[in-house]
Amino acid sequence: MKKTKLNKKIVIFGLVTTAIVLAGALTAISSKIYEKKETSTRTELDLEMEISTDKISYSIGETVLISMELINHGTETISLTTGLPESDFEVLDEQGNQVYLWSNGKFFIAVIRAIIIHPGEVLFYNMTWDQKDNNGNSVPAGTYTIKGWISEYPEYFDTVSIQIQ
Repeated sequence: MKKTKLNKKIVIFGLVTTAIVLAGALTAISSKIYEKKETSTRTELDLEMEISTDKISYSIGETVLISMELINHGTETISLTTGLPESDFEVLDEQGNQVYLWSNGKFFIAVIRAIIIHPGEVLFYNMTWDQKDNNGNSVPAGTYTIKGWISEYPEYFDTVSIQIQ
């Protein structure tokens, strides 16, 4: 009986040790994969974000139509990993203060997806702004800057200025 109990203890010890070693190896492998993916994604990108509106001047309360284009100027297909929302934009007043953030107060499903952009391909994002601030109040007349970007890659952004009269 002592031999059987001893063998069970040795087997259990061996299994636990193996599990710990495997967990460490998987962690090291996954961090290297992430690291490689992160550096290859960020260093070889030839992306450009362009943002535009349907007009440059709006009446107070008029809906602003916003178009964002993500353009692959490179010769390689680009894969971006992002969550939801894929893109976002903010509106800044004349002093550079944020008055509106499109994603503010919205809830999104926790989904990770790959955006594939082939050489020369353009991805389009169309959004609107109802000239309200983050609290739901109408903004006053003035000059506003709209800044748009891809959510997980804020370094790819563009801005456009509009006038509200």
